[in-house]
Amino acid sequence: MNDMNLDEYFAGFPEKMTKIEKIHNDKEIRFKVVVIKLRPPRHKGFDLVREMGSGDISDVMGKKPLSGNLLFVFPERHLAAFEQQSFIDELINNPTAKEIDQVEIITSNPMIVGSFLSEQVRVLTFGDDNG
Repeated sequence: MNDMNLDEYFAGFPEKMTKIEKIHNDKEIRFKVVVIKLRPPRHKGFDLVREMGSGDISDVMGKKPLSGNLLFVFPERHLAAFEQQSFIDELINNPTAKEIDQVEIITSNPMIVGSFLSEQVRVLTFGDDNG
């Protein structure tokens, strides 16, 4: 499993990544969800982190055991449209979901973001963003 966390890679933005608890079917998982508003996943600023978590996506979708801290950076790049819509439900309903301590997600995908309430999501923009 991937034990990295966003604070290690985006240390200048911890105030934007408040820990959130989402309770679903008596399972509690802490989520940090950061929405990148104006930069595409191919932006050079994401070169070092773009593929983080991609190796865990098959485990999520295949209902394989998950545990610890999980990090997904633009998971939509590795999911079909129908999988994007169910990605968070697959995490929450995983047979070992109680073993997951925290899930951190960087995304720009509305289907993934739609799984959360507005107060559970932090939008991140950068000073040199246009738009």
